[in-house]
Amino acid sequence: MTSGRIPFDAQDTYRILEAQIVPQEEPNWLRHSKGSAAIDRSLIVGATIKEMIKSSGRTTGGVRDHLRHLEGEHGIRIIKEDNIYRFMHKQEAVNGVYPDSVEPPPYEPAPDREPDLEGPDDDEQQPDPRGEGGVAEVTPSGENTASGCDIEVIIRDAKTVLDAVSGRTGRCGVAFLDTDFQPQTHTRGCIDFHGPGIYALLFTPANGGAERVVYIGSYCSAFRGHIIHERWRKHLGTCTARGQTVSVRPGVQQWLAATLPPLGHPLAALTGNVRLEADAGCQAARNRLRFALENWSMFCPANAPDLLAPFRWVYVRLRRQPPGLNLRALRASIKEAEADLVDLLLPQCNDYRVVPWEMARRDVSANEFIHEAMQRLCKLWPPDRAATSD
Repeated sequence: MTSGRIPFDAQDTYRILEAQIVPQEEPNWLRHSKGSAAIDRSLIVGATIKEMIKSSGRTTGGVRDHLRHLEGEHGIRIIKEDNIYRFMHKQEAVNGVYPDSVEPPPYEPAPDREPDLEGPDDDEQQPDPRGEGGVAEVTPSGENTASGCDIEVIIRDAKTVLDAVSGRTGRCGVAFLDTDFQPQTHTRGCIDFHGPGIYALLFTPANGGAERVVYIGSYCSAFRGHIIHERWRKHLGTCTARGQTVSVRPGVQQWLAATLPPLGHPLAALTGNVRLEADAGCQAARNRLRFALENWSMFCPANAPDLLAPFRWVYVRLRRQPPGLNLRALRASIKEAEADLVDLLLPQCNDYRVVPWEMARRDVSANEFIHEAMQRLCKLWPPDRAATSD
């Protein structure tokens, strides 16, 4: 069998279905093992959500995450008939002829809490969350899908997707560089957290001020990867100046020494420290250290888990590749949209050469970011498919 290339996974699955076999070897033809492989085997013969939970040891959300992973990353259609989920056969895909009761599995993002197994999530059609034109009506506390352009908005509190654990000692002799930020187990393999797309870090200050966007970034993975591990945990490490893998380049150390108050400050431990110059995965840039300095009374005394409390993430992600764009062109378009948003919204923690600290905005809400990001990403679809968020 072909392996290692996702474009062939659907064809390999069709061959298995035609041969009427249930492969037991692991990793299987989709390179899955354990619980994931158990779900794959169930889908060959057909199974309910409850049966897949039992065979895989996964939660309801974990099973649904895997179904989305199979469709979104491997390109394998799954159909539902009388609450039985199964892989679509090749002839069904070619002819487009399905039983009347067949419907695609739900593609909504997995809920933060496990739903009732007997609830409407399995059996009832859910109301369409979209507004006119197929664009989601989004509020900062929710998440919806802009299916007209196949764009999804994911909003998560940092404490629901990341763990922050304090180590015994700080990095390179700096006591406060002691926090290890890591993705929570339930996020691994979840399709909600791979790209491509544009994201924003939201912060609520200790003085009771309004939540605001403080950083904007892009993620250009080819519908794989893990944005929490590759981006978000690192940003929190540098923006709080508490991460265990923070490093500070010589030029930034010199700048920080000249910027800190004359009577000394704990962040002075990041200056004149040769060992901190070695890149450990999280380079602390000027504006992020300025942000940490401005909020040091909040970050310095916080226990590691409490560092997550003031932060949220908004991720505007593409659910599939827009027609007519290869991956190279898609990445270039995503980066262009990111640069445009940074120029417009001027978040505090982006590159100081693009956003001088004195020019940074402190009034950008989650809704404003979502609106602007949607406007730009919807342009990646042909005019007859794209919707606007007006």
